[in-house]
Amino acid sequence: MQKELSDFLKTAYKHGKVKELKSAFEEYPVEEEWHKGKIENVLNENSEPYNFYEIT
Repeated sequence: MQKELSDFLKTAYKHGKVKELKSAFEEYPVEEEWHKGKIENVLNENSEPYNFYEIT
């Protein structure tokens, strides 16, 4: 599976920065967030793609 991943994700896996998705919802429940799980409130149609990523 990792053969199909982008360089960014390969680096994130290499440094142990990828976590299970369910852990994010345990720490930050959607019901308590301002967007209430509605992706339309998060997306910006005029946003430009990122050209630089930093894994800390």
